Amino acid sequence: MTAQPFSRVFDFSRTDQAMRLEGFSGTESKGRWSDGSTARVVLLNESDWPQVLAIEIEASPFVPTDAGTQSVAINVNGAKLADFAFERHLEQVRLDIPLSLDRTSAKRPLEIRFEIDNPARPVNHGMGEDRRDLGLFVFSIKVNASEATDMQSVSNPYKGLPGHQFWRRSISAVESFRVDPVTNPRFRISQNARVGTAGSCFAQHISRRISAAGFNYFVTEKGEMLSERERAHNNYGTFSARYGNVYTTVQLLQLFDEAFGTRTPAETAWVRPDGRFVDPYRQQVQPNGFDSEEAVRADRRNHLNAVRRLFEDTDIFVFTLGLTEAWRSKADGSVFSAAPGVVGGGWDTDKYEFINLDLEQTYGALEEFLGKFHAINPNAKVLLTVSPVPLIATYEPRSVLVSTVYSKSVLRVAAEKALKRFDWVDYFPSFEIITGSSSGGLYYEADYREVNMRGVSHVMRCFMKHYIEGVDSEPADLPREMITNSSMSNIICDEEILDRIRN
Repeated sequence: MTAQPFSRVFDFSRTDQAMRLEGFSGTESKGRWSDGSTARVVLLNESDWPQVLAIEIEASPFVPTDAGTQSVAINVNGAKLADFAFERHLEQVRLDIPLSLDRTSAKRPLEIRFEIDNPARPVNHGMGEDRRDLGLFVFSIKVNASEATDMQSVSNPYKGLPGHQFWRRSISAVESFRVDPVTNPRFRISQNARVGTAGSCFAQHISRRISAAGFNYFVTEKGEMLSERERAHNNYGTFSARYGNVYTTVQLLQLFDEAFGTRTPAETAWVRPDGRFVDPYRQQVQPNGFDSEEAVRADRRNHLNAVRRLFEDTDIFVFTLGLTEAWRSKADGSVFSAAPGVVGGGWDTDKYEFINLDLEQTYGALEEFLGKFHAINPNAKVLLTVSPVPLIATYEPRSVLVSTVYSKSVLRVAAEKALKRFDWVDYFPSFEIITGSSSGGLYYEADYREVNMRGVSHVMRCFMKHYIEGVDSEPADLPREMITNSSMSNIICDEEILDRIRN
C-alpha cells in the first residue's frame, strides 16, 4: 500500500484539538481572535513532523477603519519566517509559510507566534462594543508535508537553517520597513552603561537616540563654561569629545596615540584666509576659529585630556567607519580632517599627499587601535558600523560612484575582520539596512546621498531592539515617518565643505 501524504488540520473553532494557545480569546463559531500584541500556538503531533513542511493559516485581519493597515509577523520555533500586511477589514486570507526542520526539531511541538503590529479595540473605532485588542481571526492551521523530490530526503548543510539565512524568507517575504538583518548581538547596553561615539556624520544618530531614550551617552568634553547656544555652535556634545568627524581608522589610531602621549604631530595650527587659526586635525570644530596658534594648542591639550578620559572610562565605544580617502603629511604621516588649503593652511605638494587607504592599511590601523584600547580598558565593548552615506567627492580620477563602492567595501571588510578577530567587538548593519535592495532607494533624499528620516528610523529601530537592554521590540515606523521625507537635520558633516568649494 502507498503511504498517505502527511496532512493535519487544527480547527480553531474546536476545543478538542492537540494544541495549546496563549493570547487568543474564546472559541467562536468559526475560530478565535487574537487578543493583544502577541499570540502563541503550540501544535502537538503524536509522531515526528515531516522535515519539509508547508504551513497554511486561514485567517482574517481586523483593520480599523481609521488606521489603514494591519501588519502581522509570524515566527515559527523562534525564527521569524514571514511578515504580512493587510488593508481590507475581515478579508479572508491564506498565509503560506514554508518550513524546514532538522531531525531534533521534527521531534518537538511546533510553536507559531504571531506579532500583531496594530491590535485595536472595535469600540475605539466605532466598530461595535467589543473591547478586546483584536488583530487576527484564525480559522485553522493546516500542516502539510511539502511536495518533495527525492533530494529533499537527503541530508544537506542548508536543511534546518533559520529563516534569516535565506533571502526569500527574511527579505523577499518581509515588508521593506520591517527587514531586520541583526542576528545574535554579542552584548546589550544597560541604562547605566557609558556609551561613547566617534566616526562619520551618521554616527550622530546613535548618540542622539541613546540620549533621547534616557541612557547614558558619555560626553567628556562638555563646554560647561559656555551657554547652550555656544556649546551647540562649537560642536560640544556632537560626539563624546570635540574631535569632529573621524572618518578613517588611521585618524582614530593617531588620535588615541596622541591622547596617551605616544605621538606628537609636527604641525599644530594652520592659519585661515581671514587670519584666524584652526586645528589641522579637526578644522571645523571651532567655526569662528581661534585667536592664535597658542589658543589652538591650549584647546587641543584640553581636548586630548577629554579623549583620554573617554577611552579609559567608556563601557561601550561606537565607531562608524566613513572614508578611505585622506590627506597626509609627508613629514610625519599625520592624516588631516580635510585637505590643506580647504579650510586653513595651504596646499604644497612637497609637504602633503593624497592617500586612498587599502584594506591592509585600513584594517591594520583598526586592529592596532583596538588592541591598544583593550589594553587600557579591558572590560569595554566596541560596536562598529559603516556609514551608508556616499562620498561627496573623490580625488581619484574616476567616478565618485566607483570610489564610493571601493571605499565602503574596504571599510565593511575591515569591520568584518575585526569582528572575527575580537570577541568583544560587534558589527551593526546600518549600512546594509539603508543601501540594501529591499529599501528600493527610499531611504535617500532626492540627491541620492543624504539619508532621510525614514531610513534613520529603520536603522535606529533595529539598534534599539537588539542592543538596548530592556527594549524587547520596537514598533513599526510611525505613519508620519513613513510619509515625511525629512532630511538629517543638524547633523555635523565635515565632508560637506568639499561640495561648497568644488568650484
